[in-house]
Amino acid sequence: MDNRRDKEDIAKYVQARAESDGKVIDKVTGNIEKAQERQKESYKRRSKRGTKRFRITPPGMEALKKNERKRRRPGHAMDLDWPTVYRITEVTDNNLVQPETLDGKPLKTRTPYASVKPVWRKPSTSSAIQETDGLTGGMTHRDASTQGKYTFMEYHISAVSDSLHCPLLHDQATQCPEQHLVHTELLRNDRLCLLYTGLSVDAFEALSDDLKEGCSISQLHPKDQLLMTLMELRLNLLQADIAERFRVPQSVVSRIISQWLDFMEEKMRCYVPWLPSETIQATMPQSFKEHYPLTTCVIDFSETPLQKAHNLDSGAYGGRCSDKFITTNSGFLEYLRPGDEVMADRGVVIQDLLFERQVKLVLPAFTRRGLPLSEEDTTNTRPITNVRVHVDRVIRSLKNYRIVSQTVPINLAPKFDKILRVCPGLCNLRGDIIQEDK
Repeated sequence: MDNRRDKEDIAKYVQARAESDGKVIDKVTGNIEKAQERQKESYKRRSKRGTKRFRITPPGMEALKKNERKRRRPGHAMDLDWPTVYRITEVTDNNLVQPETLDGKPLKTRTPYASVKPVWRKPSTSSAIQETDGLTGGMTHRDASTQGKYTFMEYHISAVSDSLHCPLLHDQATQCPEQHLVHTELLRNDRLCLLYTGLSVDAFEALSDDLKEGCSISQLHPKDQLLMTLMELRLNLLQADIAERFRVPQSVVSRIISQWLDFMEEKMRCYVPWLPSETIQATMPQSFKEHYPLTTCVIDFSETPLQKAHNLDSGAYGGRCSDKFITTNSGFLEYLRPGDEVMADRGVVIQDLLFERQVKLVLPAFTRRGLPLSEEDTTNTRPITNVRVHVDRVIRSLKNYRIVSQTVPINLAPKFDKILRVCPGLCNLRGDIIQEDK
């Protein structure tokens, strides 16, 4: 009797538990369905807000495609957001478009609707639209039957209105009369020119004339592009600061400086020549002629801090490289001839390298184990100290360009070897260092 009663209680408990679980499952299922509906509504609103801003009317409509590499790859952070114009040939029902290049080559993958945008630009003024209304057939309204045609006509109106205001806008050789020329405002005299570029006005003009057939990177005036690069070398400014001064995007500043450094390094190699021995002897300062007439060159080493980078690709030598390694690897020894003399500062230990080439190394005396210099060493060192003053002045002239004396930004670190070739050439444009010996 008791066993039967226990079985009935168990059956009732199981049935009640099943009913309770069923209610919980129904409630959870309902909540999931409601959440899915809310998600669908949110996606529809987002899709409508993000992709239905314009109507694509294939075939043949031109559109810009978003650069997805910039978002996925840190190395492409300075690339343009919308770099290339494509032609749309197909639109699918699931908000995908099939772009092709202007040459007619289709892309391998389709692009989401949200990743393209039309090429048109808004007209500058309403008067320009009225002036070009006759060219567009008087189409100034938008309805269902002319939606796609309006897309093409709006782009045409914008292009015509821009040409009315500045007919030579797309001619890189001729500047728009209303263009903002920064070099005319900043380089008003030698004092300001030395401040921003490290050169006099005449030297800046001569350099710009020598580089006038340079790379055309932007619609900016070539002298403004050169000034932008020299300001980065001279003052080590933030590129965002330069962009604000020149009223251009920061990405344009980065591209101009990078490409102009490449161009200047190639064109200015003749600014830092290795002179023949006859020329060195004929132009040698009097202080060297009196004490060291056989000196061919003065060698010294200097360090410049760089922002820390995991992968640095630069021709400059790292801080752990020894003087011997730099002297050998740089090709410096190939310029020396038997009988030459090389002057260096104390601590530069390259005697064995020069001895093999029958070249004499002139060094100032230095103390050993804390002992003072002898009277003979002091007498022999004094002439070296006197002439090395001029060497220190040359080094200060080079470090007048703050890109060399301050911390180099990480975006310019790969260009630092070219910077080290450009800055000495700029220093040579400033004239003679030793004026009192003339």
